[in-house]
Amino acid sequence: LAEYKARRYDNAAKAFEKLTLDLSARDQRLPLAYYYLAQSQAKLGENLLAAGTYNRLIDAFPQDSLVDDAFYLSGLAYEKEWRLPQLDPTYGKNAQTAFESLVTSFPDSPYCPAAKKELDKLDEWFAEKDYDTGYLYLKRKAFDSGIIYFKDVIRLHPNAPKTRVAYLLLPES
Repeated sequence: LAEYKARRYDNAAKAFEKLTLDLSARDQRLPLAYYYLAQSQAKLGENLLAAGTYNRLIDAFPQDSLVDDAFYLSGLAYEKEWRLPQLDPTYGKNAQTAFESLVTSFPDSPYCPAAKKELDKLDEWFAEKDYDTGYLYLKRKAFDSGIIYFKDVIRLHPNAPKTRVAYLLLPES
């Protein structure tokens, strides 16, 4: 913890990793060790490792008081890996799952309002991805495929800004 507080996150991550291996499965300090390990990994920019460590905390200690923190921070870590809507949305889906799990499992959590904002942001990105794909099909005169994607934007993302434009391009398709 001293290494973490001194912002030597590499040393802290190594120490917390060793601690997670050395502590028994029933040790009450283990969830905190996982939490700080994930925090250290996130500070080092190792977002996928951090998300995985948060998920280990969630899976191993579902009743712990850090679980809502872990859901939220796991979602943020996955979201950082999905940099652009045009890229593969796997990490975006993982982030969405983490935020939705937080909102449904812990509705009174102080992280819920922020998680809902992140869900709205992800929804916009998913809508933009589907819209861009539909527009690409429209440009290539693959009208049936364009219609499918524009309808998906309208059906799956009704509040996203791209939905209005999808409505306008649907008749053109």
